Amino acid sequence: MTKRNAATALVIVAGLLQPGWDLSRAADSEAGIQVTTSPGVSVPNLAELKRKIEDTLRQPVGTRIYVREGDKWVEIPPQLPKDVSAVVRSFNEKEGKAYVHLVFPKYRMPVAQFWRFNGKSWSGDIDPGMIIR
Repeated sequence: MTKRNAATALVIVAGLLQPGWDLSRAADSEAGIQVTTSPGVSVPNLAELKRKIEDTLRQPVGTRIYVREGDKWVEIPPQLPKDVSAVVRSFNEKEGKAYVHLVFPKYRMPVAQFWRFNGKSWSGDIDPGMIIR
């Protein structure tokens, strides 16, 4: 292992040891976040939206996570932050736009995402010309 690879592995492992990351969840393929809707809100294909939200919360594509087991480095699958949930607050059927509120108990700051449904699948792409202040 080169010095650069060793340093990268140490950074990743150190990040996993931070509170809020539960290594035991990596082995559970069914583990995921809870996604609900506000009363009266209905969204198409909620299961796909849930999967895509979970995908955005995992480490970036191509990231590999390793833990030390005895004298070997073992790769573990990407995992989700602990105790995160999402609530779909509204869905505009005409625009196919959903407003999703993410709840991270570890942080006291709301996180909002906008998702678009094109009639077939969900996309979290940012709208062209969208300005965040």
